[in-house]
Amino acid sequence: TPLKESPVAVVGATGAIGSVCAQMLAGQTNKMILVGRRQDKLGEVAARVRQAGCNQVTITANMNQLAQAHFIITVTSAVEAIIEPQHLRRGAVVCDVARPRDVSQQVAEQRPDVLVIEGGMVKVPGRVDFGFDFGLPPQMAYACMAETMALTLNQQYESYTLGKEVTLSQVQTIDKIAERHGFRLGGFRSFERAITDEEIARIKVLSLSPNDNQLSITMDPSKHFDPAVL
Repeated sequence: TPLKESPVAVVGATGAIGSVCAQMLAGQTNKMILVGRRQDKLGEVAARVRQAGCNQVTITANMNQLAQAHFIITVTSAVEAIIEPQHLRRGAVVCDVARPRDVSQQVAEQRPDVLVIEGGMVKVPGRVDFGFDFGLPPQMAYACMAETMALTLNQQYESYTLGKEVTLSQVQTIDKIAERHGFRLGGFRSFERAITDEEIARIKVLSLSPNDNQLSITMDPSKHFDPAVL
């Protein structure tokens, strides 16, 4: 299904990253679900999303609403996983930008028909020594680290995206700076490992299968309204 016709959800939509992600996607979809805790802040983000071109915008704190979404970006500051197997529709694609991750390990174990991609991974132009083992492959860095590297290479010594607001202009500018200095997206990874084209193809096949017997989902009502969502 084309993205324009597919419902998109942003979990943690009132945060700096969630809000700007919602605005970036607004012109690419006709229906968006904004998930968060504070209804007043969600209303403000929803107004920006509508202004950016998305006609149908739903605001909610109910995680069950995610079952309507074909594509989900999740970027909260929750300390535990908040997206469980029962929250996702068949064939959903989830980009988990949060650290620690928002998507439960049980999704990987119980939902072979769902694709979970880790966001925020960048391939840097050269060797990098953090002085600490983050468990990342060679030449890989988290986006927050890559941003600082790119700004330094560009001789911009400033707190670029520090604070509660990140603008579309800032995102577009740092994207150009990173591209200029050779930074690239880090490829698809899922639950700390690289994911192959064959695995993606297998997920697609399972997402189209009418057989539900292979999907074992345990319902947990306490996860339907999650107070940790920002």
